[in-house]
Amino acid sequence: MRRLSCINLAFVLSLLAVCFASACGDSAQTPTSYTITDLGTLPGGTFSTGLGINASGQVTGYGDTTGGPSDAGGTHAFLYSNGTMTDLGTFPGGIFSQGNGINTSGQVTGISDGTGFVEHAFLYSSGAMIDLGTLGGIGSRGSAINTSGQITGSSDTSGGFGHAFLYSSGTMTDLDTLPGGDFSQGSGINASGQVTGVSDGTGISDLHAFLYSGGTMADLGTLPGGSFSQGLGINTSGQVTGISDGTGFPNGHAFLYSGGTMTDLGGGIFSGGFGINASGQVVGDNEVTAGVFRAFLYSSGTMIDLNTLLPANSGWTLIAAYAINDAGQITGQGLINNALHAFLLTPSK
Repeated sequence: MRRLSCINLAFVLSLLAVCFASACGDSAQTPTSYTITDLGTLPGGTFSTGLGINASGQVTGYGDTTGGPSDAGGTHAFLYSNGTMTDLGTFPGGIFSQGNGINTSGQVTGISDGTGFVEHAFLYSSGAMIDLGTLGGIGSRGSAINTSGQITGSSDTSGGFGHAFLYSSGTMTDLDTLPGGDFSQGSGINASGQVTGVSDGTGISDLHAFLYSGGTMADLGTLPGGSFSQGLGINTSGQVTGISDGTGFPNGHAFLYSGGTMTDLGGGIFSGGFGINASGQVVGDNEVTAGVFRAFLYSSGTMIDLNTLLPANSGWTLIAAYAINDAGQITGQGLINNALHAFLLTPSK
């Protein structure tokens, strides 16, 4: 089964359409086309991926700087703003970093290695990369950041297990796990500080998506017949998207959780919902046939291949969409001129 984690996030339909759109509050109009911007690469690099986008269309992600797509050498977090991709560097002594989330102020969170540790969560703000530390263990990973600068992710604990955390006002708080569990991981956070992610727990045969709100972690369950789920994105209304397996799709399908109900967004061999905006629009990727992935937008009850909304002869093949803002702008990774590049889609209407 394909599983996603914020550690490897450099690495991630149509059921009752009318009822779903009404129940889940998908009020945004589906674009008929997009303009596409190639975000390029960092100096000396050959590839890039966009993982997070804010309301202004600023993008964060990662790219190589040494001429090869390898996390082992010179892969750095970036901030793309006003046509320029800026290398955010690493902690002192590091060679690897990755930007996972960005807020309205242009603050970025993600992971970086450094002298004495394999990877720590960071907050990049005002030109500086700040080490968020850990929950007593050896490593941590920042996954998402909200407008207030609160961050979620996961950290190793002194007991050796990874736990989801909420970082706020300089303090990293352990969100613990579902009852009886050992492991949890935070993947998405909204403006209210609600967090989604994944956890084990008593009576759970695999891992389940959770929603953390008001100090309580609630199990979101799975799609019918499933044993695994993971929450990856959350919007201002507390709607969650992610991945769950179920009867007939053991590798997992994208879902939208809203009002206590988890809805299958459909897909092929595998699909995953990575990002969601305030209107309930979801973006992700869909394995349409074995090894062939296409970026999708789920809007108004329909999963749409984003490649069908590009200008004719654009030259792009969009592989995965990782984030969408409330204006409908989308970032992710696609193939252009035989190179994998981060992109920015902007609705044409």
